[in-house]
Amino acid sequence: METREYRLGELAKFSNGINFDKDAYFGNGIRLITVSDFGNNFSPDYESLIEVSNEVVKEKDLISKNDILFVRSNGNKELVGRCMLIDNVDKPTTYSGFCIKCHFDNENVSDPKYFTYYFKNQYFRKCISNASGGTNIQNLNQEILSKHRVQLPPLPTQQKIASILSAYDNLIQNYKKQIEALQTAASELYKEWFVRFRFPGWQNAKFENGLPVGWKYLKLSEFGYEVESGNRPAGGIDDSLEDGIPSLGAESIDKLGYFDYSNVKLVPREFYDKMKRGHGKDNDILLYKDGAYIGKVTLFRNDFPFKEYAVNEHVFLLRSINKNYQNYLYFTLNMPQYFTQMQNLNRNAAQPGLARGDLDRIKILVPDERAIERFNKFVNPLIENTFSHSKQITNLAKQRDLLLPRLMSGKLEV
Repeated sequence: METREYRLGELAKFSNGINFDKDAYFGNGIRLITVSDFGNNFSPDYESLIEVSNEVVKEKDLISKNDILFVRSNGNKELVGRCMLIDNVDKPTTYSGFCIKCHFDNENVSDPKYFTYYFKNQYFRKCISNASGGTNIQNLNQEILSKHRVQLPPLPTQQKIASILSAYDNLIQNYKKQIEALQTAASELYKEWFVRFRFPGWQNAKFENGLPVGWKYLKLSEFGYEVESGNRPAGGIDDSLEDGIPSLGAESIDKLGYFDYSNVKLVPREFYDKMKRGHGKDNDILLYKDGAYIGKVTLFRNDFPFKEYAVNEHVFLLRSINKNYQNYLYFTLNMPQYFTQMQNLNRNAAQPGLARGDLDRIKILVPDERAIERFNKFVNPLIENTFSHSKQITNLAKQRDLLLPRLMSGKLEV
């Protein structure tokens, strides 16, 4: 493949994001991309972005279509160096000081979509890791990026490579949209039955004190559930481990069916086998018990994302003693008021984080078992389809990631 060598600084300009006081968060203003928005995304989820005041953002701090953002600095070294392409700017948007913006000067020479894939290649990450003086990227800066040398093929070749790889990402996006629709349908079904009380036959049901007869509010301790948390090896996780059992933490708790494999930590099989608690089981609810997102929950089902996995000390595994209620418990705890309640429990605690006793005191509505059985008949197919689509996303991502280095190196002709 015919190429020409450039330093990135010859092709693009780099700039750091904005720093501001927390008081800048309020109302409608300028959308803000932060490190937490990256994950393993190709481009941002613009609808989920928080906003900052217009007063803290200058014109030069705004991003444009085809800019690329990097994570510059973060406590999680795995995130440093990750990138996203800005593919849509329908509203003024800026980026935080923990990020770096890359703006290409001449798109007749450089295709931003090609470079987004290039920057996601392990070869590039290895180069900038070496430039930063370690096996892991500690911090990324403009100098490291500017000095990086790239063997750049002609623009038509760049565009063809980007087109091949983006076909996979387009399919992934389609599956994600289907997952969103399934999740919306499941959530609306839950709310229609158990919030608005418009379950099948509700017109003829008997009510007492505002509830259908046989339904009642119970503390989780009265409802009956199991809870356990995990731990991690002495000295922490060995990032160099390539073969082991996934150990999931707060970063692994996302929307139902979504899972970012790039964040997975591994523990030795020997450590996993000796763990007395924290082994994940089919249909477990994972609950984030401390940190910024206390109260976030997700559900793992069957063999997705793993046949065997553990959780660390930041995560609770929850299991309803009556297994018929497990899906119902997940959808209940996923309601915004329970997230807020668990956040408030943490703020009022002498020690940060949720304890078993905090969970025990949470009250939930417990319908009769007949209603739960009917609910499961409707919601189980929605959950199954969600995980089926998630597996498709995983397979497509793996195929794309296998192709990426071969296309970038020229080993695979285009």
